[in-house]
Amino acid sequence: MNRITIRTFFTIIFLLISVSASCALPKCASGQFHNCWGLFTFEDGTKYDGEFRNKLFHGKGTLQFPSGGKYIGWFMNGQKSGKGTQTWSDGSKYTGDFKNDTRNGKGTFIYASGSKGKYIGEWSNGKRNGHGTFIWAKDGNIYVGRWKDDARNGKGKTTFTDGTIYEGFFRGSKFIEGVFKDKFFREGVYKNGTFNYTSDRPTKAEMSPLKAAFIKLSATQRKLIQTVLSELRFYGSSIDSLYGKGTAAALVAYNKQYLNGADLSKISNVSKLITAILTLKTSHTKGLKSALADDYVTALKELKPLAEQGNAK
Repeated sequence: MNRITIRTFFTIIFLLISVSASCALPKCASGQFHNCWGLFTFEDGTKYDGEFRNKLFHGKGTLQFPSGGKYIGWFMNGQKSGKGTQTWSDGSKYTGDFKNDTRNGKGTFIYASGSKGKYIGEWSNGKRNGHGTFIWAKDGNIYVGRWKDDARNGKGKTTFTDGTIYEGFFRGSKFIEGVFKDKFFREGVYKNGTFNYTSDRPTKAEMSPLKAAFIKLSATQRKLIQTVLSELRFYGSSIDSLYGKGTAAALVAYNKQYLNGADLSKISNVSKLITAILTLKTSHTKGLKSALADDYVTALKELKPLAEQGNAK
């Protein structure tokens, strides 16, 4: 704790000194850009407002591009270098380390709304290189592992929102070799383009009707259930559509309080529980139609044989 406090103290002192030094710089005289603060406009309309040294951007400054993009951060010898934030006209944003005028080091890139998603990790020469995490905006799938030139390359793990997991080695963003678990919790080994199951069906513990039923739902339905349980103060974790200890405990607690603790090893009781929660209307789910529950009951019919297999084992 003392180390953190001392480190924080010296960081604050450094920032105060940096700010003081910046404020102490005189305004650049006409045509003189050395150890001063000034404004320079290029022929294409790009504007720089910040510190200069030897007629080069050096220190803290802001670059405003005609396209609407902007960079705010540190420069060295005329190039973006150090900590900074760059935004683009399409809404994309990068915050992190720069070197040699491009992304180098660690940083977070948030792609434009409706585009790819978000990357948090290491960069080299403007590309995703090293270790990093990518979260896809469209479906919420997550990859954590090694990257090379913007592609998944090396050891990594992809977790899909339906429960499927690929873990092993990737090349050119393709899963090459490793282990997997499908959305029905069956496990196996992937090699030479083939999925080889080492378990034809899940164990009884993995295939509880409650877990199987929840994962069978769409991501939207799973989030709605978590939202309702959160508003009723049964659930306190993030609304991420994933089935974990928090979601399981919340479902069991709701069942105990409102459905008289029905036996959730029976698929019929699980159906009643899920349907009851989906048809509730709270401040965040106002207007929710019972069609969601109807869709779930239909999907449940497909799940029933598999659930019975798990219970029989």
